[in-house]
Amino acid sequence: MSHIKNVQSFEKLLGICTGLGEEYQPGNQKLQVEAMTTLLSQARSAVSELTATKVAYDRAIDQRVLVFTNLPKLATRILSALSVSGASVHTIDNARMIVRKIRGYSLTNRAPIPSEAGTVPVKRRANGQDFVSMMGHWAMLLEVLETEAKYRPAERELKPASIAARLTAMEEHYKQVIQAELAFSKARQERDRILYEQTGNLYEVSALVKGYVKSVYGTQHDWYTSLTQMRFTKYT
Repeated sequence: MSHIKNVQSFEKLLGICTGLGEEYQPGNQKLQVEAMTTLLSQARSAVSELTATKVAYDRAIDQRVLVFTNLPKLATRILSALSVSGASVHTIDNARMIVRKIRGYSLTNRAPIPSEAGTVPVKRRANGQDFVSMMGHWAMLLEVLETEAKYRPAERELKPASIAARLTAMEEHYKQVIQAELAFSKARQERDRILYEQTGNLYEVSALVKGYVKSVYGTQHDWYTSLTQMRFTKYT
């Protein structure tokens, strides 16, 4: 928000310079009204583009979360359907291993952790719950199901075609987040360049304008007093 305030302050600064009319005649071309007007337009566009890309980035993240939602529960239902399909024990065991990863648990060779009762081992949480790993787990589960002729569930969401469609959606939304994040990052870099980094940036010009008006009117003049009330903050 403070970046926006810098742009708003610069707009007021330009208004004062424009109001001075012919009295405002800086030798530095960067401080001239026309150049400042162009700089203000660039700053407005940069801030507006950053806002738009941030909205798109947040939307892409939300949509990705939705498509990855409920995978553990669905995977459990798939495993149940496979278990009663007549598939071989080997196939079911392969699927169970994958579903365990999707649910966030894995087998371990370490000694089981006893429960409070001292008899029932506690499942250990596994790594591999990030988006890339989950897509990999889902793809492996799909491969198991597609190679099992006896897996023919009636429920649409359990069919291999639906599972494949979910995988495609996950991959697409994952890519969209990456693209949206890249666009947001570029927009932020452009805003920072115009406001704070390039030669003749908004922050630099505002300071030079104050210095010029001070040299012309002194520190007691109303014009200079008005300018000093405008605050600019530099962010690096």
